[in-house]
Amino acid sequence: MNTWYYYWLTNIENIGHVKTKKLLNTFNGPKNIYDADYSDYAKLPYLQDGDARLIAESKDFNRISNEINKIKDKQIEIISIESDQYPELLSHIYHPPYILYKKGKLNTSMPCIGVVGSRKCSEYGYTMAKEIAKGLTKAGVMVVSGLARGIDAAAHIGALEVGGTIAVLANGVNKYYPASNRRLQREIEENGCILSEYPVDTDPVPGFFPARNRIISGMSRGVLVVEAAERSGSLITADFALEQGRDVFAVPANAWSKMSVGSNKLIQAGGKLVMDENDIIEEIQEYLPVNTKKFKDNNENIHINRLAQDEIMVYACLSQEPLYIDDINNKLKMPIATLQHIITSLELKGLIKRIPGQRLVKT
Repeated sequence: MNTWYYYWLTNIENIGHVKTKKLLNTFNGPKNIYDADYSDYAKLPYLQDGDARLIAESKDFNRISNEINKIKDKQIEIISIESDQYPELLSHIYHPPYILYKKGKLNTSMPCIGVVGSRKCSEYGYTMAKEIAKGLTKAGVMVVSGLARGIDAAAHIGALEVGGTIAVLANGVNKYYPASNRRLQREIEENGCILSEYPVDTDPVPGFFPARNRIISGMSRGVLVVEAAERSGSLITADFALEQGRDVFAVPANAWSKMSVGSNKLIQAGGKLVMDENDIIEEIQEYLPVNTKKFKDNNENIHINRLAQDEIMVYACLSQEPLYIDDINNKLKMPIATLQHIITSLELKGLIKRIPGQRLVKT
């Protein structure tokens, strides 16, 4: 029943998160706030007279119940911070949302990793986000992102190839934004979960996106940044992660690209460099199923840790499937002479080999 009271409390006009938190602390729960009267609210120093009247006048049991029933009719569930479905890690952040609106199935038993990055990403960044998200999902990790274009979409798509994913929106769960991701959002509703702290029909506004980012990091064990400019929303998410005591990971990217300055600086500042999903898995192994195995060979890890950043970028493009050198060049937009020099260096280190047709594979 407390979900009903949380819904009422979080939908009172002009009563924001700070005042809501103070009210909950004062009255020790949402039901007690509802049961109080105008005179109780009027004497609180953090409420203005207009606030007290708004709270008192908002108490309409039938109206609130009808609103909740209409939301349920749209196959949307309301989860309060006291619900068993509420993500436990999220409840411990500084400003947790008191209710979440949910479409789809929320799996709270799997550890989450947030994946964020540039909306205008390169093919390299898109591929890395997609493949790492796919690998994490295979290993029993739930990938969380923000359903934006670019890296967010790539992460969701990669996860959906082998399982589910969670999308956290900066608008109501009944809104499709951006429009280009409408089909993806519907697929996540069917095979994963859509979450938002905003009422179901709320349109996105700029201020909602940073607030949304605290939820992505708040429910995750760590946050992976893939291609972020020096000033970007992805770095805001990384900052939230650090404040919340979460791990921060970053994929190395083209040192000459402006869209990668932020993510590369995260690595310089101590964020863990990520080549593939295993670099994340080894940090959260204790939260995964007992039978989860890492796929990387320890000897390979030793070599990779000694590579220069440009060598890492080239190596990350390769797998056991042959890839043309021209395809690597197209992905990285790197001068061909520089690329050939890096390829030779990786060959000498025994990490890759050439095969007929100007193609490369990992050894």
